[in-house]
Amino acid sequence: TLARFPMPPAAAEDAVGDAMASGGGGGVGSAAAGAAARSQLRYEDGGVLDALMASRASLAELAGMAEPRMPPESLHLLSMMGLRERSALLGAMGLDMQVVSRELERMARHEELCKLPEAERSARDLSSWVRWLNRYGDRLAVDAAAGATADA
Repeated sequence: TLARFPMPPAAAEDAVGDAMASGGGGGVGSAAAGAAARSQLRYEDGGVLDALMASRASLAELAGMAEPRMPPESLHLLSMMGLRERSALLGAMGLDMQVVSRELERMARHEELCKLPEAERSARDLSSWVRWLNRYGDRLAVDAAAGATADA
């Protein structure tokens, strides 16, 4: 039936459960938040949600990937000098306005990730995955209904 997502092999479920129990992969910060988000899941997921949560990148890894490539001091100096509006001066320095803007966005994202508590991130991720799994399950149900009417 379409009320279930495919079940992973039993060994994989045990490994995911062990990883979640030991805190690996960034489990849900509070049991109440996790239970509330999971209660909104309209389909039996067969361990898919646990596997997704266990395979997430750590907060430190995400912050590292968002780290600006230019030194933060240089970016602060460029933004304070108002060089975003002076593209000719940026060009004379061998920089491009798009590059500076992108690096400033990366720096802001990096700072945001460094301040984000793991429990809040886990709750956000869990909520996002529950919404996605519900939409995907709904789409599968529509596709199955369309296939059933076409066969009839």
